[in-house]
Amino acid sequence: MIGVPNGRRIALAATDAWVYLGLVVGCGITAVLMWLPPAGLLPEPPPTAESNLDGHLSCGPGKDFAASARMCEEADPTADAAHAIESGDRRLLGAWARGSFLPGTNEAWYVQYEREYGVRYLYSGCVVSSSDEQQYRRAADKYAELYNEALLKDLEQ
Repeated sequence: MIGVPNGRRIALAATDAWVYLGLVVGCGITAVLMWLPPAGLLPEPPPTAESNLDGHLSCGPGKDFAASARMCEEADPTADAAHAIESGDRRLLGAWARGSFLPGTNEAWYVQYEREYGVRYLYSGCVVSSSDEQQYRRAADKYAELYNEALLKDLEQ
């Protein structure tokens, strides 16, 4: 029996009960599906940093984060950007930590830069496991900032 606004009671037949159950389940499934993002809006898995780097960079990930941080700090990102352009590589340097970003660029231009020039990643992942890894990420971000600024300056002339 179901109550209705005017106080009358309606007895549901067996078939009506199945229809009612179907409506409840159908509405529940629809509500769940409405909260799921469309497949195209799901975040992409983080890229693997090692697979996106080429030999002309002086800064990159390694097994030893402290050594990699020193390598980035001692590198010349402006010279590396010039060498990349000479070799036909126009990709910007990015990082992936809770999503992609391009140090040294306007965040609003990320999609256009990615589409026009491409991106390769110096590191990926949102978990930092040691102080050496944190040091590497800071040095890599600074290197990428200077590299991207130099690369864009040459490309946009």
